[in-house]
Amino acid sequence: MNLVWVIGGPVDRSRQRILAATALALAVIGAGCGPRDPRVTIVGTVTFDGKPLSTGQIIFMPEDAALRAEGATITDGSFTI
Repeated sequence: MNLVWVIGGPVDRSRQRILAATALALAVIGAGCGPRDPRVTIVGTVTFDGKPLSTGQIIFMPEDAALRAEGATITDGSFTI
């Protein structure tokens, strides 16, 4: 039997392979756990004097300067970002 020393004592080769495969699987799974995109879809209506704005542009400026501004075209009072 071939033994390999790891922290905590000797481990045989088959157990070493299982430990290595488990560590690899955890690394791959963990790589997909990064920060999620905090943005959401925004749908709205823009009115002027109580009537839908026929055309225009709308821009949302984030409070956090590290984030980028998002904008959309207003058509018949509606926009989607």
